[in-house]
Amino acid sequence: MKTFLTDQYLPTFRAAMDFQLTLKEKEATVPVILVTVMKLLWAFVWQEQTFLYPFIFDAKWNFIGNLLTPPLFSLANKLTKFPHDDQDYQKQKNIYPGQAHCNIKAAAPHAKWHDISATGLMDMAFMSDYVRTAIDVAQARDAPTYATSPDEVFIKTDIFDEWAAEVSADDWATAGLVAVVKGMVNDADSCGSGVADGIITYADLACWLRTIDSYESFIKKMFDGVSAYDPDQSVLV
Repeated sequence: MKTFLTDQYLPTFRAAMDFQLTLKEKEATVPVILVTVMKLLWAFVWQEQTFLYPFIFDAKWNFIGNLLTPPLFSLANKLTKFPHDDQDYQKQKNIYPGQAHCNIKAAAPHAKWHDISATGLMDMAFMSDYVRTAIDVAQARDAPTYATSPDEVFIKTDIFDEWAAEVSADDWATAGLVAVVKGMVNDADSCGSGVADGIITYADLACWLRTIDSYESFIKKMFDGVSAYDPDQSVLV
């Protein structure tokens, strides 16, 4: 997966963004595509037949996943700015009968696959419309093609700081997630140069992706980082 992302996906992604968009337009479009993919990948975390983890999801991990989904959605919605009228759905409140029970059962993480993927598919529809509109605007305008380069801005880090300030006080799992996300953002920002300047370029992103051993280790590292903030370290049953 790492080889695919660094050697195929990112170069193809940069080339696909090279259709007469200004640098400002590309900077606005990138988070929309990135975060839509992030929501769908979060859904696949809970589809146990897709990724076979060397560890076992227990009740605590299932519960942590329940706590992490709303702040992850909050970050995604902040980056995309998509209009979601049903905020209860974005906050994972009363999505289906028995949700409160399933969210703390060791044997029920698969339920998250269904409700998270449904939200991700809605964002995919919004993303398709957004990108199509951006392409239409670019093609209707008489403008030169703006070439991409590894030093081009992928995303700025200040939006992650804004999100952290909005959600960090919610609960211990959210505080742990904020710490993990900010750590990853800082690692990506300083990758290669060793200096975090608040701007993640395509080169920074590719450098950071190469530091990830596997999707499994990435997910486990994230959950372990969040678990470290559990005040009593107990397994919920």
